[in-house]
Amino acid sequence: MILNISGLSQQQSLLSGSRILLQEQYYVVAILTFLCSFLVPLFRLLLLCYVTLGISVNYFHKSMIWSFRLFHEIEEWGMLEVYMLGILVSVVKLLSMAEIQPGFGLWAYAALLLSSILASTSLNPHEVWDVLLDKKNKQAGC
Repeated sequence: MILNISGLSQQQSLLSGSRILLQEQYYVVAILTFLCSFLVPLFRLLLLCYVTLGISVNYFHKSMIWSFRLFHEIEEWGMLEVYMLGILVSVVKLLSMAEIQPGFGLWAYAALLLSSILASTSLNPHEVWDVLLDKKNKQAGC
């Protein structure tokens, strides 16, 4: 996002915000910001892709069960909605004082948020568990 106030322009992103927090010695806040806004949502999406693509091509590995369990365990740590709400509130408050130009990162973050919401609403975890446990039992010969 680019912020223009009285001819002064500054461009920031979530990653650069975490880096600034590190430089200001707010280590815990910087690490939590990076984890909750970037790393955990991306990791959850990769775990979901691994499990669902494995199921769709009829591939099974015992790590898929662990991956799907981890996908659900770290759900509370991905705070995409909270950060997007914070971005929207700050944009609305700053519109009267400054010119704000959304950049590619904001649109990518919105796409990540939408894909996360769509994956969460369209995924039936009971069906996935049934398929995974069935494949595990077939592989074990039960």
